[in-house]
Amino acid sequence: MMKTLEKEASPDESKTKEDLVKLTSTEKDLLSRRDNLLEAMERKLLDDKDFQERYEKLKVDLENNRATQQKLHSFVDNVDIMKNALNASFEEISSFGLNWEYLDFEGKVAKTRAIIKEINVTEEDINIQIYLDTESSSSLSVVPRTDTD
Repeated sequence: MMKTLEKEASPDESKTKEDLVKLTSTEKDLLSRRDNLLEAMERKLLDDKDFQERYEKLKVDLENNRATQQKLHSFVDNVDIMKNALNASFEEISSFGLNWEYLDFEGKVAKTRAIIKEINVTEEDINIQIYLDTESSSSLSVVPRTDTD
């Protein structure tokens, strides 16, 4: 279950890391081109107008590259945060029964409220929504009714 939820949280993490490697390589190339342009300017191989046009284009490309890298880094960080929150929720749910007999009524209520978001009961089934720290914030479990009261 955890593997499936983690996969939903980060569908293309490997592609994102590949994109980051490509962007880093592109950034190095752009910096090298900028340095070559500066050298050409210092050697008086380019006039000011030609230098300015090329330099501005490289500057914009470099800024766009860095902005894209920042977005991808933020995405990777958010995926890691989401996975940690998901693991915390899973630990809370899997340890639900531990020390249950030692809790007083208010402790049991607090522990139950930390996990269960909503319970809907109909004649056909019981729907229990539990808290999971993912984008959807909850998971729905359907339990068929066995009583007729």
